[in-house]
Amino acid sequence: MKNLIVKSVDVLGSSIMAAKDKDGHIWAGVNYFCNALGMTKNQRDVQVEKVQYDKTLSKGCGKFPAGVFDKNNEAVGIRLDFIPMWLAKITITKKMEKEHPELADKLLEYQLKAKDILAAAFLPQQPARPLSVSEYALLHKIFRKK
Repeated sequence: MKNLIVKSVDVLGSSIMAAKDKDGHIWAGVNYFCNALGMTKNQRDVQVEKVQYDKTLSKGCGKFPAGVFDKNNEAVGIRLDFIPMWLAKITITKKMEKEHPELADKLLEYQLKAKDILAAAFLPQQPARPLSVSEYALLHKIFRKK
């Protein structure tokens, strides 16, 4: 896996290892997500397996050699556009809310925000440009009616 840009990204207070490949795809380490969510080793193992063998999720799964996400071990990554689908497949049950409320709360936040945070870490920041006269006039017209 040459030409990767690898970085640690703060996602809602936790560090997620992510990489951008030469084709512009952004990948995130599955184990890092699971650790950030507070999953047990068994729960992490289930998710790593799910990402690899689920009919849909496997289309966005990649294996990365030691040194990319984990300095000593091969790691499973999931492509950015598959992250919301993967996280949505982890059901927040009543049992989870009762027995692991912190996991349930954090999972909901990740389901809603993680993809956008990771994407922003790799996308160039666009400076705000001034409005053109026609854009300003249109906005003025729209907001004056309210």
